[in-house]
Amino acid sequence: MGNRHARDRGVRLEDVPNEDAELVDWKVMLQSPPPAAPKPAPPRPPTHDEKVAQLQKQVDEVKGIALGAIEKVLERQERLEDVEERAEDIRYMSESMVEGSKKLSTKKKWEYRKWACLCWIMCCILVVFLLGGSGALSWFMGWI
Repeated sequence: MGNRHARDRGVRLEDVPNEDAELVDWKVMLQSPPPAAPKPAPPRPPTHDEKVAQLQKQVDEVKGIALGAIEKVLERQERLEDVEERAEDIRYMSESMVEGSKKLSTKKKWEYRKWACLCWIMCCILVVFLLGGSGALSWFMGWI
């Protein structure tokens, strides 16, 4: 593997002893300078038309970013309006639920009172019949 690198660098293997081939390969790699890149030509100053085109490009980019931001704001406003409508619907539903629960509570209270009165009347009738058979009813009626 090391011999291949030596060949790539232009070093002949015959010039290097076999036992030190790997060592020399690394030395050659470390000592050889990297190939020099060609120097670029110095940049020429941009012309007036190029400057205008570059500025127009920048303006278009900023305009695109601003339009994107405006679209996002409008989308967010639409979503907020949807949320407000749903919140209003929920508020109306909760108000109607409160009213319904109050009506149901009142209805159940009267139903309870009706059954309580009915139970008291039934108990009184039962007591009258039980006491009526033993003669205690006449005593009770005389007491009233």
